[in-house]
Formats: sequence, structure tokens, C-alpha cells
Amino acid sequence: MKKQLSLAFTFCGCFLGAGFVSGQELWQFFGAFGGWGYLGLALAMGLTVLCGWLIFALARRCSIRTMDRLIIPWERAGILRRVIGVIQIIFLLGIFMIMAAGAGALLRTLFGLPRWIGSLALILLVGIAALFGLGGLIRIFDILVPVLVGLTVLIGGTALLRNGLSLPAPEPKNNPLLSNFFFSAVSFVCYNLFSALGVLLPLAHRSEKGWPLGVALGTAVLSLIGLSVLLPIGEYSTAELPMLELAGSLHPALKYLYGLLLLAAMFAAGLTCLTGTLQFTPKPKATLPFCLALCFVGSMLGFGGLIGTVYPFFGYLSLFGIISMLIYFIRSKQHGTEKL
Repeated sequence: MKKQLSLAFTFCGCFLGAGFVSGQELWQFFGAFGGWGYLGLALAMGLTVLCGWLIFALARRCSIRTMDRLIIPWERAGILRRVIGVIQIIFLLGIFMIMAAGAGALLRTLFGLPRWIGSLALILLVGIAALFGLGGLIRIFDILVPVLVGLTVLIGGTALLRNGLSLPAPEPKNNPLLSNFFFSAVSFVCYNLFSALGVLLPLAHRSEKGWPLGVALGTAVLSLIGLSVLLPIGEYSTAELPMLELAGSLHPALKYLYGLLLLAAMFAAGLTCLTGTLQFTPKPKATLPFCLALCFVGSMLGFGGLIGTVYPFFGYLSLFGIISMLIYFIRSKQHGTEKL
């Protein structure tokens, strides 16, 4: 059971970036739809389990270790596979930019520091940690996720007891990429899973027979965090970091404690994306400085705006990858991997 819990924390940790535990991402994708948003969250969690199982099953059955091979398994589609690889790199670096932008916003809120200092600090720390590979990331998630889950549930539950439950009214939809709760849920699942493929694929090969339970437990933890964040933040939804403001309304010390854990979640998510990016490069150490510099420049575009554009856009692109994996899975069941 210990190994399943470690897998669950790592699977869950791949989703716990700046947007998820800050409330910004959950509000834009679910909360803004009012009561329908909770149905969207339930749909997203169901799809997360199914797609997580699909990724692990394919990786283990067909001995797949790279993201482009998982998405485009057909050998004659070499050019398309390279195109997918380029898109994946852009996507992962885009999410890393959002993590860096979130760190800048967080440290400005907590300590009044200029945004660029927080962004630069996170980028440099992630760059150093990326040199230690997957093992270091798993150890980080084993410690970070249980603490973050406990504190998030504590803050959300306390706020609900104090303020009561009040479902938000749907907001006007100014973002055409997030105009429907159903497509928002699908986009949410697709971009989160694709951003985590660089970790999930090697993790699938390290996991033993209990991996389906580990994926299910990880998704259950995500659901618990999602509800703990989404239910109480309606009053603070206009803030750049809604959950941070909610924590501060309960007690000033909680704001700083949650802020530190949120910073750790941004670090872990940024490390997930950078680790996946470096898998595509023949010389990771030589490519690393360029990736870090590019993400620093991109992080200056701002946190909330990046979430509302980068995430849904790449989520819809990633949907084609999920469909391709499903076709691959069905054909591997029917004909075996050697005939694909």
C-alpha cells in the first residue's frame, strides 16, 4: 500500500501547480459556471482516472517511454511525431512560464517584492533541481502533497463553517475558450495530463501491479483539494490568488503558511514541465539555460491572463492526442503492438 500511496501523491502532485491550489485555475475552468461548474469538476475527475489508466496501460503494455511515441505510435508518421514533439515543448514551457508568473505574483502579495524577483528565483531553483531527475521529484511529492492537502482542506473547511455554503451565480463568459462547462472540463483534463506525461511515463515503468489503485487514489485526493478550494473562494474570485486571500481572511499566519506551500507547489509543477521538456533534447544540460531564459521573459506577461489563454488553447490541442492514444490502445488489444 505504501507504493500505491507514493504513486498517488506523485500523480496528484503533477496537477498541483500555481493555478490549481491558488484557486485561479479552478475558478476560471469551473467556478465561473456556478452550479454547473461542480458537475464539470466531477466530469473532469472521472476523465482523469480513465485517461490516467489509459496512459499507464499503454506505457507498460507497449514499452513506451517517450511522449511523442505515445501520442503518435505509427512508425511511418515520423514527421508528425516531430511536430507533436515541438508542440509539446512549447506547451510545457508555457506552463513553466505560468508557474514562474505565479511565483512573482505570490511573493509580491506576501512581501511586496517586484514580480521579476519571484519569477527569477523560482526559475533558477527549478533549473537546479531538474538536474536530479525523476527520483528527486517523487521525494518532493511524497512530502509536499500530504501537507498541502491537509492545509487546503483545513482552510476550506474552516471557511465553510464560518461563512456557510453558497453556490456562486454563473459569470458572463468573456473568454471564448472557456464558454461551456463541458468543454472546460475536457480541456482541463487534457492539458493537465499532457503537461505531466514527462513524469507519468517513467513512473508507469517504475510502478508495480497496484498502479490502477494508485491513479484512483491520486484522483480522489485531487477531488478533495478541488472541492476544498472551489467551494469557499467565491467571495475572493477576483483576486489573482483567491485561496491565498481566503487563508489571510481566517488568520494572517495562515496566509504566509499557505503561501509557502503554494510556492512549493509551483516549484514542483515547474519541475514536472521542465523535466518533460528536457526529454526531447539530445543535450539537456546545454538546452537548459535557453529554456530558463525563455520562461523568465514569458513570465512577465502575468499570471491570470496566461492561465485563461495558454491552458485552454493547449487543452483543446491535447484532445487530439488523447483520441490518438485511445485508438492506439484499442488496436493494441485487437492486433498486438507489432502490427501498429
